Amino acid sequence: MKMVRAGGENVNIIPDLAEFGIDVRAERNEIMKELIKDIEQAVFAAGTANHAEVTMETIAEMVAAEKSHVMEEVVKEAIVEAIGDECLAPAVITPGGEDFHFYKTKFPHLQTTMIGLGTVLKPGLHHPNMSFNLDSLSNDVKILSTAMIKMLAL
Repeated sequence: MKMVRAGGENVNIIPDLAEFGIDVRAERNEIMKELIKDIEQAVFAAGTANHAEVTMETIAEMVAAEKSHVMEEVVKEAIVEAIGDECLAPAVITPGGEDFHFYKTKFPHLQTTMIGLGTVLKPGLHHPNMSFNLDSLSNDVKILSTAMIKMLAL
């Protein structure tokens, strides 16, 4: 997601000030750091090339999901045990970010993973008209409670 504002609605305005915003996501935190560094270098280089004064401000940061292979296996087993092998789908790579991911960066010893639970979500996450099948939540409870029992047994 990006945002650019400069001088107004017309394209022929030569503004004194312009604003540029970007939402950056990555699958791994090391890649995120590299992306941010590259973006900063590109923005300052563009400013220098145009004899412009550039200031940058980070409004918010999001970290990537640092998943644990142990938890991935526990959750796979829990899905199969709780609702059946036919309900297990391959893991997906998502640019999505959750506040929960900060726990792993703060407490690296935590075993974490992401779980995508089939809820017939439409038209998409964070969409103002988002809806999903509420009946599927009972499966979610089964999966999570089975995973918890498995974790306690480790």
